[in-house]
Amino acid sequence: MLNFELNGVFPFARTKGGKTDLDTRNEIRSKTEQDLKNINRIYKEFAFTIRVWKCGNRLVDLDNVTKPILDSFAIKQWNKDGHPNPDLGLYLDDGLDNVVEVHLYGERSDDIK
Repeated sequence: MLNFELNGVFPFARTKGGKTDLDTRNEIRSKTEQDLKNINRIYKEFAFTIRVWKCGNRLVDLDNVTKPILDSFAIKQWNKDGHPNPDLGLYLDDGLDNVVEVHLYGERSDDIK
């Protein structure tokens, strides 16, 4: 099982500060690259559990959180992005043939966890 924590919320189509979806994917990849090097790649199917903690009043659309995470680990997207290490991708594409389950939940908190 691969388990990691991303400090920050990375929604799809995040444009604040001139960010692009490619910037978001590369940021997620850089935060998980060491974990990706240590995973056994014999699995055909993957499942994700994504938990989001949010402080403050700003709205976070949970449905926009999954897209960049799933794209960030798809080999096809790594190749399209021109990433130098596509062999670190977990699965060919982010479709149902490879990503069979996604658990997504969130909560508001006064403390960052």
